[in-house]
Amino acid sequence: MGKIQLFEKKHKLALGCGYVLYPLAKCGSTLLLASLFSQVFALITNSKNQRQFLSLVAINLLLVAGCIFLMVISKCIIQIFLNKAIIGLKKNYVTHLQNMSLKELQGQHSGHWLSILEKDIQKVETFLGTTMIQSVLPIVIGGVCIISIFLKTWQIGMVVLILSVSSQIVNKYYGKKHRYYQQTIAEEEEKIQECETDCIAGEETIRVYQLKSFVLDKVEKLFCKVNEKEDKYLEQRTLHYFISGILGSLTMLTPIAYGMLLVSKGEYEISEIMYSVQLCGNVGWFLGSIASSIEEISKYKVSYNRIKHVIETEEDQVCFVEEKEKGYVLKAEKWSVGYGDVKVINEINFQAEKGKYIVIAGESGKGKSTLLKGIKGLLKSTGKLSCNFENGKSEGVFNSEMIYVPQNVELFEESFLNVLTYWKEIPMEEVELCCKRCCIHDFIQKQPKGYETMIRERGSNLSGGQRQRLAIARALLKKPQVLLLDEATSALDEKTERQLFKNIREAYPQMTILSVTHRLGEMENADEVWKMGDNVKRI
Repeated sequence: MGKIQLFEKKHKLALGCGYVLYPLAKCGSTLLLASLFSQVFALITNSKNQRQFLSLVAINLLLVAGCIFLMVISKCIIQIFLNKAIIGLKKNYVTHLQNMSLKELQGQHSGHWLSILEKDIQKVETFLGTTMIQSVLPIVIGGVCIISIFLKTWQIGMVVLILSVSSQIVNKYYGKKHRYYQQTIAEEEEKIQECETDCIAGEETIRVYQLKSFVLDKVEKLFCKVNEKEDKYLEQRTLHYFISGILGSLTMLTPIAYGMLLVSKGEYEISEIMYSVQLCGNVGWFLGSIASSIEEISKYKVSYNRIKHVIETEEDQVCFVEEKEKGYVLKAEKWSVGYGDVKVINEINFQAEKGKYIVIAGESGKGKSTLLKGIKGLLKSTGKLSCNFENGKSEGVFNSEMIYVPQNVELFEESFLNVLTYWKEIPMEEVELCCKRCCIHDFIQKQPKGYETMIRERGSNLSGGQRQRLAIARALLKKPQVLLLDEATSALDEKTERQLFKNIREAYPQMTILSVTHRLGEMENADEVWKMGDNVKRI
């Protein structure tokens, strides 16, 4: 189980320095300004020590300028290292998605994962970049000011403390409401994201079946639901802001009235009272802004926890056991695989020999595709699955010694060359030869820019057969020892399919092929035919 890692150690250190330095500099400037305010009043009421007071004012002004400089530097440090940290977080998030088990990944709509990547990480970045300082700063300064007021004029300090405690009681009550509404709104916005994803991905289906009005209706209802929640949340926020504003105003006005009373009694000098009054203004700011601070912190917590869930989700594990025995490439003993708690394949045994072309047949629902996905590690399995690769090691689902090609092929919006090579440096002669074997070279050559021609998103400008041939070609360019074909030639005509398999077997005689197909012609050409049922039977 992984732990969420937002920053590298050096980033943590730099950000920690920035987050500590900025509040300290701000607190310093606040206290210096209050002292400066007090000295000005002292200067007005006592003209005898004018030179001394002017010197103190000049020193305070220089110190305030120094504090402002430190604040600017610390904000720059925070932003520079935060940018690097967020890039790392996005990379970490995508990596965990790729390594996540299919059960977990397919258990949520794709819009859910997209919502976290686009919205939640953005909220975390915004909070840590600016909102954190804006939210935490009033609390730090408010606390420092209350302590300073107590040290200078304890009576006024007591008044401020009572108002602060009252404010905390109010904030604790509304804090729960903030968290509830933030979580609810985030969930509703996620549903909108899912619907938008469906609209884009299923645009063709929507047009074919004339679902436009239905889809628009659904989107409108989702937006109305979010607006309803936001309106209710707005009511709570407005009431919270109003109460906080009243308490903040009382914190500024009450000390002035009470301070004047203390001055009239001769207990304090006017300059001492003005020092405390100036700090009370900052405490009032602190109490007045706590409502918005709690709201922003609640947003951050909701987004942080959604990201954390992904980062800490158990990564996919493959039950491969490496054994160096002759005679087979793959061997299963009492091996089971399925979806969640439902076992589609239960305690089967099989052995695949090196260089064999094996066709997997059987009725629908008997586990043909499940078998290949389980072998590849795309589904969680139990029992023993042994591999005997010559030069490779079974390191998880991305083991390059064994490539899985599904029936429905996903292609990136890239050039033919990049889609085939995955941006690796492969000699052009090798790429072209592989494409010729897969009966796709002539088609690519006829394109406007040949292998540099762009493929549209998800291969929308290609036929199903063209996408399948490209997928097989890019799999062969990785030179696997085992090729798993899950009805990967279903869109090809029988003549092209027969020629493709003939070319592959002649070019890669040492490669083991496991192919799911319903075509009798391929069963006749296979070295072995496995029929899926209660177990794997050779026929």
